[in-house]
Amino acid sequence: KEKCFKYNNIIEDRHLNVLYGRQDLNRKVLLNIDIENLQKNNIKVIDNLSQYTFKETIDLLSKCKNFIFVFGAGVTYEIFLQNVLEIHPNLNDSWSLKFGLCNICNLNIYVSRNTTPSISKKGQSNKRLDDNIYYDNDLHKSIIKFTSENKLQ
Repeated sequence: KEKCFKYNNIIEDRHLNVLYGRQDLNRKVLLNIDIENLQKNNIKVIDNLSQYTFKETIDLLSKCKNFIFVFGAGVTYEIFLQNVLEIHPNLNDSWSLKFGLCNICNLNIYVSRNTTPSISKKGQSNKRLDDNIYYDNDLHKSIIKFTSENKLQ
């Protein structure tokens, strides 16, 4: 992480709470996000990480005190993060736990049962792992609790 930041002239300044809902993808999308309530709680919502270059992405991640996202290929971002809340549809299938990325950051996991099937034909053999997730009151409370436990300095 440090070498990558140094090579790209990025200075860590962890002051943001960020939620990435995967609106740029067609599976495991966070639906009906309450952006207004999240913003009131100092949480920035990002719809589309694929619009950023690699340098822009790691620059954003270097500013995240708390990063909340629906679990997927972005799990590799955890090497650049401090506090992470992974949101999983239906069951905990955390690669971060399986492959030790949880040792790099403070990892928290939220499993939602409030899901709907994605329209994607591709994906995992267990299609329930590809379900989209509804943003609901229970998830909102978990996000607020997570960010308050890892307060910004």
